[in-house]
Amino acid sequence: MEQEKEIKKLQKEVKILTKKLERSESNRANLEKLRDQHAIMLENYTNDLLKQKSEIQEQNKLISDSIKHASMIQFAFLPDEETMRSVLDEFFIIWEPKDIVGGDIYFVEKIDEEQFLLFIIDCAGHGVPGALMTSLVKAIQSSMIADIKVGKSSHPAMLLSEFNTNIKKALKQESKDSKSNSGFDGGVILFNKQTKLLHFAGAHTPLFLIQNADLEMIKGDRHSVGYRSSDYNHHFQEHVIELKEGDCVYLTTDGYLDQLGGEKELSFGKKRFKQVIKENYNLPMFEQKDILLNELKAYQGQLERVDDVTVFGFRV
Repeated sequence: MEQEKEIKKLQKEVKILTKKLERSESNRANLEKLRDQHAIMLENYTNDLLKQKSEIQEQNKLISDSIKHASMIQFAFLPDEETMRSVLDEFFIIWEPKDIVGGDIYFVEKIDEEQFLLFIIDCAGHGVPGALMTSLVKAIQSSMIADIKVGKSSHPAMLLSEFNTNIKKALKQESKDSKSNSGFDGGVILFNKQTKLLHFAGAHTPLFLIQNADLEMIKGDRHSVGYRSSDYNHHFQEHVIELKEGDCVYLTTDGYLDQLGGEKELSFGKKRFKQVIKENYNLPMFEQKDILLNELKAYQGQLERVDDVTVFGFRV
């Protein structure tokens, strides 16, 4: 800071003047006056700097407290343990925002005694901008669930399309000249526990399935949701998969896959992710969670986390 440089300069000058006073009796009065002036200036600068630092600390505390409160609100969006246990017997969820709040969010909604919906969503950005987007996504999602309760379709492809149009409308992104440009990538699953039919639609988000000890990656559409460039009338593809007991299903946002690390500081990648789940799918889900977290941490090493991380896995 400029003031800190000035303080150091004045401190040096005061020391020089003090030494001159010690060596010379002539012109002592002028030297003492000059030294005292510098000392007063030094004190004033120091007091100003301390005041500014105190104000900055207070502002930082207010901002930090506000973000922590926002984090509690965002956490309240997430499904509680009771909801999770009511639809799934064995599952894990990794949800780690890069900052105090983040742009990743997930929802689990029980449609009836047999069916539930799972949303894994990666909004544009992380931190506060990403968190603001999750609030909009939650509002739209809640409206869609209310419509489903009164008979509207719960098919994932239609839900992604509805997200797409609603976000574009809400953020006035229907034109390529719009000032705002935000949206999300993500995946939606509808699963019927009785028929074992899984419906999946994704926006730049694949589904990983282990069935009969074989791993398959089912790609989502190469189309994001809600951005200016997103086609207003895009129809997402819906995949229907017949599962059986013991099959494992995984969804992840790109924060896990894009994490930089290793000797060459490259992204973790889908290939390495598939290898980890393929080698460990037979383990209990809670152990798989620990392994995925440990693998990511080891790969990341001393590098900074690049994005929010969300991974969801469940066993049929």
